[in-house]
Amino acid sequence: MAFNSSLVLNALTQYIDQLSFDRILTEIVLEGRTGKLVQNQRGIKYARTVNTTISNLVIQPAGCGLISPTGSVTLNQQTLTVCPLMVQESICLVGPGSLEQYWLGIKMPEGSYYDQLTPDVFAKAYMADKINKLQDANEFLVWQGSTTGATFGVAPAYQAQNAAQCNGFLHTLTQTSASMSVVFYSGTYSGAITTSNGLGLVDSIVDQLTNDIQNIIDQEDIYMFMSFPNYRSYVRALRNANYYHFTAMEDQDTIGWTILVPGTNIRLVATSGLVGSNYIVTTLGSNLYIGTDAEGEENSFEIWKSQDYNTIFFRSMWKLGVVVAYPQYVLLYTGN
Repeated sequence: MAFNSSLVLNALTQYIDQLSFDRILTEIVLEGRTGKLVQNQRGIKYARTVNTTISNLVIQPAGCGLISPTGSVTLNQQTLTVCPLMVQESICLVGPGSLEQYWLGIKMPEGSYYDQLTPDVFAKAYMADKINKLQDANEFLVWQGSTTGATFGVAPAYQAQNAAQCNGFLHTLTQTSASMSVVFYSGTYSGAITTSNGLGLVDSIVDQLTNDIQNIIDQEDIYMFMSFPNYRSYVRALRNANYYHFTAMEDQDTIGWTILVPGTNIRLVATSGLVGSNYIVTTLGSNLYIGTDAEGEENSFEIWKSQDYNTIFFRSMWKLGVVVAYPQYVLLYTGN
């Protein structure tokens, strides 16, 4: 038999506590890591050359008398051009649709005048989220940015909308004259790395690197950059083959998602910059350059109150660009 309560609650809505959890979670994004492994050039307002040399060493018998010089040194340069970039947002704290009219309003100071982003719980979450998003957006631009609209996979919409703002490494390697020097993968594999083809595909890239770009094979900073799904599939292939002895990179705690290809000096690196793409870029870290104007400016911003608009504004401004010093020292797997 049902029990009838004497309470009449039709005029009330059920209570949901929105205040006890005294912080706002920010969306998780992947941290940029390419800049930790390549060359960084600061203080670039518009463009700067990266000067290179190529020596042709010709050995001849030693002797006396007039000796004709042999060999040559070719001077060359690549131009690193940075793009001026900006993010600007406005936040109205008063009136319809403002924070005042929602649960955050309870935590805002008394009165109708606000000189800074408030409440504090919102301001901290907002700023932390912006820094994370800026890092992730820059990582994507560094790899897949293309001012001509070239695409290198199926990038998520939130990244693809920013892709045309600046040129990245893949644009440089495939859409410019550098493509004439790049060594393209010519093996039998294609498509994404899987647990079935992972070991063979990576070994095939290593073999071609050893044969076609012998100049760099003994260097300590050879990296094979790829997307997170491809990296994960390769590690699973190692596990499935019972190769549990493979060596992780010694500073993995700092960089993360990086391992040595067993039996080689080549490090696999997963980067969010190659999200949605099956491209694999193998080269020296010292061969790739990222240019900015001031150190850390991509993580800096300003927040101010506009009296004219009665609004809090957010603005971040920075410069970003890339260049490849020696395209001929790049082995590019396109996945095709």
